[in-house]
Order: sequence, then C-alpha cells, then structure tokens
Amino acid sequence: MRRGADRDHIRGNREALTPETGILVPERAPAELARAVVELAGDPARLARMRTAATQRARDLFRRQIVRA
Repeated sequence: MRRGADRDHIRGNREALTPETGILVPERAPAELARAVVELAGDPARLARMRTAATQRARDLFRRQIVRA
C-alpha cells in the first residue's frame, strides 16, 4: 500500500522531503505527528498530490544511474 510521507525530523529526512512531498515533524513529538496524520487524513486531495510528488521526487533523486555513481 502506498502512503503519503509523514516523517520525523531526523538525518536524511530533511533533505528528502519538501513541502510538496510531505510534512516534517520534530523528532520525538507524537502530538505533532498525530496532528500531521489528522491533517492529511482530512484532505485526501492534498494527500494524493503529496504521494504523486513524493514518488516523482524519489525517482528523480534515486535513479539507478545516479545511485551507481
């Protein structure tokens, strides 16, 4: 099952996410994570846009040719 990107603010996530691809929440902040999940659950169109943008960003950043270099 494909999901939108809700990730905490730890190494690597800051660089991978953009406002168009996910919501970055502080590390060890369950209330903030819950808020982000509820926010996205309440806006399926936004979640779908983020999912599409996140998929494309991952493809752009981690293309096989780039990763091998």
